[in-house]
Amino acid sequence: MAKSVILALVVAIPLAVCLSAPTEEPNIVLSIRVAEQDSPVQVVGLKMPERPSHDPLVHFRNASTKQTVRIWIEAIIAGRDGKVARIQSNSPNELWPEERAIPGGDDGWAHETVLQSARLVTSGKDLHSNCFRVTVLVLRVEFADGSFWSRDQGQKGVSWAYPSQPNTEDPCKNSNANESDVAQITGAAFRASTDSDAGSSKEEVQSYQFSCHLVRRGERLVAMCPF
Repeated sequence: MAKSVILALVVAIPLAVCLSAPTEEPNIVLSIRVAEQDSPVQVVGLKMPERPSHDPLVHFRNASTKQTVRIWIEAIIAGRDGKVARIQSNSPNELWPEERAIPGGDDGWAHETVLQSARLVTSGKDLHSNCFRVTVLVLRVEFADGSFWSRDQGQKGVSWAYPSQPNTEDPCKNSNANESDVAQITGAAFRASTDSDAGSSKEEVQSYQFSCHLVRRGERLVAMCPF
């Protein structure tokens, strides 16, 4: 009888080790999308970055008859509860001015620093959300003849569904970080690339989704993002 009990314990121990294997790191999920906009220049498509760049590409369509010289993008970051953060930058106009010079009636591709994954997480971390829906809109356009167009920013209380795109996958379905994890995020960084990160980076899309893993670095909790 004693031998049977000992044998049972020996068999049970490996099973217990397997069941207590460490769980995967918590993650937050972001969905990036374009939206229809009543403006002379529109963003009609996106491409994920191609290594070693961290900057996604945006597909501009100049519906006006005038050549553009500078274009500003705004990223509207919406959290789970509907609160939003807005970010924009002049850096692409300074770094790649030729990409922003688009003849009237023509299209062009341009790098966009505002859409860097780590930057989006850092800008949205005060929303305390484990998922973000990011909408890409044109904020301002300057033309070669000295004229300009600027979007009215008088919109308040932008909702979770703004702008409406019912076919976009909900990023909150794939995130598993809890409220405590999100509250501890102190920053974001780029993780080493993997095959899954580069899956369809060369294809033009209207939306794409990615996740950032939350990793402990000493006393800091950092979101490690793909690009």
